[in-house]
Amino acid sequence: MVRNINIEHTLAALPYLFYIPIPVLVPLIFAIIFRKNKFILFHSVQALFIHIIIGAFISLTLSFFMNYCNNLAILSVKYEYGDFYGILTIIIGLLYLLVIITPILLGVYYSSGGKCFKFPIIGNISEKVCNYIT
Repeated sequence: MVRNINIEHTLAALPYLFYIPIPVLVPLIFAIIFRKNKFILFHSVQALFIHIIIGAFISLTLSFFMNYCNNLAILSVKYEYGDFYGILTIIIGLLYLLVIITPILLGVYYSSGGKCFKFPIIGNISEKVCNYIT
């Protein structure tokens, strides 16, 4: 089945996708350029808040995670249970990555589908910001 690609939905999904190269700048630029379109503006502002929260989460927890992995490496050498601690580190790292990537993928999925999905707290704030801007 061939599906029409809606440019508005694609443009609303782009601010979520640009977390890797330029986290906060792209949603801000999209919010300024497309401030007349409520759908793109809402998803741009929501992506901006998500990028800020993910950045804060990474900066607050990365040092803890790295310290935890170093402690597990020391334990694996000391007690010779290297396989268990290595697997535990990988599992915790994958869970950490899942926490970071899940909101981005949810935002891309719903915005590209044309749905105005609101994240629990961020969505209401984004909606208020959009109403204030327009």
